[in-house]
Amino acid sequence: MGAAEPRECSAPKCSFFVPSAILTFTIKGVSLGADIDQSGLLIYMTTAQGLAGIGLLVRVEVALDPDEQPQRLVYVLPAVRDWMATILPNLASDGFVSGAATPFEQADALLYDFIIGKAGFEMAPRCMRPRAHGVWELRTYDLRLFGFFWRQGIFIATSVDTKARCKAQGIYAEHRSNAMRMRDELDLDPPKFMTGSDPDDVL
Repeated sequence: MGAAEPRECSAPKCSFFVPSAILTFTIKGVSLGADIDQSGLLIYMTTAQGLAGIGLLVRVEVALDPDEQPQRLVYVLPAVRDWMATILPNLASDGFVSGAATPFEQADALLYDFIIGKAGFEMAPRCMRPRAHGVWELRTYDLRLFGFFWRQGIFIATSVDTKARCKAQGIYAEHRSNAMRMRDELDLDPPKFMTGSDPDDVL
């Protein structure tokens, strides 16, 4: 399984959370979108941005160069944010791939490539894997992020774990079931997820 190489960057850029302190995620507070139906009633359309605005989702931001702009978005559940902020920085690679970067550096490279909009063929091989019922995995040598695409280029991660733990405990199916359950529970404007089994279908 391929993985993106860690980015060569100055110290502030090496954190994939903005600001650079690894315990900080930025929640983008955006009002819920609104529309008016034919009866004149105000109808609120719940978006990923709206859920981030009330703390049910957290938007992940990577440090970009001045000439770069985010082309895709990643949101995570607060529990995923906590894991990535407290556990991920202390993890070491499981050693299956010789010379692999740390899991933190792997996540940094993967999320950076995803958010700046690299085409699927430009990203690390097999870093995205479709599963049944609209569930996807974002993958590195050592990490697995489970979730779904709410809209094209907008990924919502519902859980994260190490590859080693997923394999040793046989919990891939549990993470996939959790993704479907959390997707159902999130009050998102339908359709709740993108279909398709090719990265081009969701990117």
